[in-house]
Amino acid sequence: MPEQAGVDRLLAAASTLVAQSGASGAAVAVWRDGRPILEAGIGTADLAGTMPLDAHARFPVYSATRTLIAARILRLVEHGAVALSVGVSHPLFAEPAYGLGRLISRNRAGSPNAKPCA
Repeated sequence: MPEQAGVDRLLAAASTLVAQSGASGAAVAVWRDGRPILEAGIGTADLAGTMPLDAHARFPVYSATRTLIAARILRLVEHGAVALSVGVSHPLFAEPAYGLGRLISRNRAGSPNAKPCA
């Protein structure tokens, strides 16, 4: 069953990444056509390693969206749809000459006037 082989490879890769990163655990989910084909907790929910991580564990996102956006831009670059050097003239970007892809990959593509949440 090819789908199960892919799921097994993904779980093995995720387990390796968790072990190499020093994180205590990670929640992994893959959906296809609106249905979950994989929901798994890898590792533990605590640094002591005493509490198994539930597949539905919640984690703070922090700045993960930048990584996701950068990954999407790199896919567009890979397919020739955009270049990393293309400038962005939108006022949200303080340094448009560097290009959106480079700003995002350096975590410098946010709003320079953003206020911290109260």
